[in-house]
Amino acid sequence: EGNSQNMQSESKDEHKGELRESRLSGPKRFPKREEEFVRKQMSKAALERCHETKLAYVECASGRTFSAAYYCKAVFNEFNNCLKQHTTDAEFERRLADFRQASAA
Repeated sequence: EGNSQNMQSESKDEHKGELRESRLSGPKRFPKREEEFVRKQMSKAALERCHETKLAYVECASGRTFSAAYYCKAVFNEFNNCLKQHTTDAEFERRLADFRQASAA
């Protein structure tokens, strides 16, 4: 019985040592956070590029409530199509690769 407690204690110490090493071994990458950051930056850039179609939609929708969906459908589709052009998977992958390359430097 004393032997198994001693082994558990050694195992705990090894585990703590491994955790300490992992914390001190240098900077870590956080892929999900990187992806979220890049996606937000891409969306922000897309909104800036689609500024004119966004303004047209806002102008159409202002003063309307439920009827905006009906009256402004064409303008909204134009705005949405503009956003889609600038937020493709290929664009995201390109931006993510650029971000990671810049972070590594």
